[in-house]
Amino acid sequence: MKEKTLQETAYIEIKNKIIRGDFLESGFTSQNQLAAELGISRTPIITALQRLQNEGFVKIISKHGIQILGLNVRELEEMYELRLAIETFIIPKVVELMTAEQMEILEEIIQEQKKCVENKDLVQFLKLDSAFHLQLTEVYGNSLFIQTLSNIRERLFSNPYYFRRKDYQISRYVKEHEQIIEAIKSKDISQAIKELEAHILNG
Repeated sequence: MKEKTLQETAYIEIKNKIIRGDFLESGFTSQNQLAAELGISRTPIITALQRLQNEGFVKIISKHGIQILGLNVRELEEMYELRLAIETFIIPKVVELMTAEQMEILEEIIQEQKKCVENKDLVQFLKLDSAFHLQLTEVYGNSLFIQTLSNIRERLFSNPYYFRRKDYQISRYVKEHEQIIEAIKSKDISQAIKELEAHILNG
C-alpha cells in the first residue's frame, strides 16, 4: 500500500512539473534528478514514468534520460477537433441547465483572467481558460466529456510551444469568453455555438 501511494505521488508530482513547464528549457530530465527533487526512491519514479510514457507525456530513452514530449501539428489539430465536437455539442443543454450560481463562477473566472492580462501572466491565464471550459462541461454533466477535455488540456500544457508563443492576444480571448456568456444568458443557442466555435478555432 505504501509503495502504491509513493507511485501515485510520484506520478502526480512529475505530471505537475511537466504541466508547470519545469522542463521547458532542457526538454529532458532523469530518474536520478527526479528522485532527488521529489525525495522519492527510484522504483516509484520508474513506475510513474512508465505510466506517463503510456499517456504520451514522456519518452524513456535508455542510458540517455527522460525526454519531455511535445505535440506535432496533426496531434494538435486532432485535439482541437475533439474539443470543438464536444464543446459545441453540449451548448444546447448548457443553455437550458445553467444556474445563476454556475454563471457566477464563469464570470468570476473572467474577472481573474482580466487580472492576468494586466499582469501579463500567460500561464495562470491559460489555467483559468481551462477552468472556464471545464465549468461549461460540468454544467452538462457528462463525466467522460469532462475527463476527455481535462486530458486534452494536460497534453496541451505539456507542449513547450504552448508557453513559448509570443503572439498570444489574451485580452481577445477574454472578450470571446464574455461573448459566449452573453449568448448563453440570452439563451441564444445558435449564437453561443457560433461564438464558442470561433473561440476554439482562434486557439
